[in-house]
Amino acid sequence: MFVKEAIFAQHLRRFTGLINDLSLKDVPARLAAYLLQLSETSDNRNIIKLEITKTQLSAVLGTIPET
Repeated sequence: MFVKEAIFAQHLRRFTGLINDLSLKDVPARLAAYLLQLSETSDNRNIIKLEITKTQLSAVLGTIPET
C-alpha cells in the first residue's frame, strides 16, 4: 500500500510544480528552466540540441508558438 501512496505523492508534487510554473513564471523563465533541464541530461552541457518543433516547445512551455 505504501508504494501506491508514494507514487501518488510523487505525481502530486510534479503536478503542483507544473501548476506553479504555469501560473507564477513568465515564458522566458519557463524556457530557461526547460533549457537547464535539457542541459542536465545532455552529454555536453554547453550545447543543447532541441529535437522538437517550435509548436511542440510552446506546448511544453504552456504558451503559443508566436510567443
